[in-house]
Amino acid sequence: MTFSICLVFILLALFFSSVFFFRTALNYNYRNIDNALTDALLGGAIVDLKEYAVTGNILITDAKISDNDNETYLSQSFNLFDRCLNANLIDKKNYGQNIKNVRVVKYVIFNVSGNTISAYIFDNPQSNHASYHKASDNELNNLFDNDPVEHKITTSDGVIAITKTSVYAKLDFELKTAPNFLWNMSIDKNNAWQTLSLSRCIAITN
Repeated sequence: MTFSICLVFILLALFFSSVFFFRTALNYNYRNIDNALTDALLGGAIVDLKEYAVTGNILITDAKISDNDNETYLSQSFNLFDRCLNANLIDKKNYGQNIKNVRVVKYVIFNVSGNTISAYIFDNPQSNHASYHKASDNELNNLFDNDPVEHKITTSDGVIAITKTSVYAKLDFELKTAPNFLWNMSIDKNNAWQTLSLSRCIAITN
């Protein structure tokens, strides 16, 4: 009888220890992705200094960085964002045991000049860094949660008002929601993974 009780306590201790370590690893990896996204957005906050010198406006423009370079400030912004993200998430396909397939699904630059807001949307940020377009009035309104007056967008941090030139990005990734125990090894491994999103917007100020 005593042996059975001890065995039960040992099994319970192993179970709760496994759950604790699983959740700790999960939180650690999630925080790393969260921090990597913020750092990458800061890396992409590169403004047109010529525009700033002439008008005083802080903008990420469609102008070429130099006459000898086809790269624009917009494409440079995303390239630097992507470079920083890759540096922080070395292997986005297999990022630890609990998170995998981290991918950029949305990248938007909001330019604010006085009371005017415009946006540039990257068409396929995961595979084509150079393809972007200026948002139409309808696209711009849809970015603001169908509220073009308040100019607010929803992020993982909550609802954010666009009042200054800002950079927005959204990541999707697959999160393992259940640890592997002996009794659930027969469960379809695909069912243990869920696709989640993480989005953030940072404003550029002087």
